[in-house]
Amino acid sequence: MRHQHSVADSSLEPLSGSPHVIDLDLLDLLPCAAAIWALKEDTATLNPQAQQLFAVVNGEEATVTAWTDQIHPQDRSIFTASRRELLSGLKRAGCDYRFFPNGQRQAIWLREISTIQPARHGKPGGVLSVYTDISDLKKSWAGGKDKWNQTTAAMIDGLTHELQNSLQGIGMGVDLLSMTTSEPVEGQIVAQAIERASRLLRETQEYFCPPEIQHSSEDLFVVLDETVRRLEQEWTQKGVSIVLRPPADPLPLWLDWRQFRKALERSLAFCSALFSEAGEIQLTVAERLVSSHQEITLRFDCCAQTPLGLDEEWEQQPFTRINGYQSGLSLVLVDELLQQYSGKLSFHRKSPKQGLLKMRFRAVSGENGDPYDSREI
Repeated sequence: MRHQHSVADSSLEPLSGSPHVIDLDLLDLLPCAAAIWALKEDTATLNPQAQQLFAVVNGEEATVTAWTDQIHPQDRSIFTASRRELLSGLKRAGCDYRFFPNGQRQAIWLREISTIQPARHGKPGGVLSVYTDISDLKKSWAGGKDKWNQTTAAMIDGLTHELQNSLQGIGMGVDLLSMTTSEPVEGQIVAQAIERASRLLRETQEYFCPPEIQHSSEDLFVVLDETVRRLEQEWTQKGVSIVLRPPADPLPLWLDWRQFRKALERSLAFCSALFSEAGEIQLTVAERLVSSHQEITLRFDCCAQTPLGLDEEWEQQPFTRINGYQSGLSLVLVDELLQQYSGKLSFHRKSPKQGLLKMRFRAVSGENGDPYDSREI
């Protein structure tokens, strides 16, 4: 099977009239399987993640013909229809199909999201495609799991739309870089689009393949203080201040602190995004004993100088754009984690300039041994 030019192959012709290193750097920066297809030569450059996913031998050539031959016969029309849409002028397209990696008899399910990489003077120079292995997701659908059947279709649609927007932003930024010597602004556009795409892909991986819970005992206030201090300098420059009000006594809790640190950062990022200008976040801790567990409530009181960046009727949902910030799946992941500890995430807009985000959960207090070995929350 012929399948690939190496990313390091310097003999490839530039795809969009810009220095070829821009295309190669772009592929190297994407934290997922990706390829840039050159329309004129009908060949592709795959990044290392794509080479690994498709079991490609370094140096093999990828062509549309060879690629189509490896797609399941029943799904080839889906791929060709998606490619035809792009060539007819559609800026982005996505599709799912079964694909047989090099030399393998077992097909994997691929989700392909593609966007045109415009060349100079507005002429299409290539197609940027991102690939995700959704085999486990398809098995879950087939198995009839409630979570997948009820919510995943909408989640995937939103994810696809946002990822396509990010890829389109990357393409536009690269095109601007090829036509101007004023690189800082255009480079920032590309960097921001890549960061959005990267974060979406990380969150998607975490949502569909949750990491294993690993408990340890740490003091809640110490973790809160570390998190606030890590973010404080960056947010001070934006005019956002964080006031942390500690609990009266030390509060060691058994939690998966690796995931809880992420949840804290995601919650604070959401609160910060509410402010179009300066604002203050007051973070307080409330606790009460429920049976053998501590019920903890973290309150993020957000006070802004201007109206918050949410409609009054807004309900917690993924892929919300707030003052230019894209929430992605971040709040969904926070809520999923809290549910494992009999908790939930909630947000209430108290007034046009005030909002309250609450993280509520239950945990076992103490420092010695892992109580979850023998107890359930």
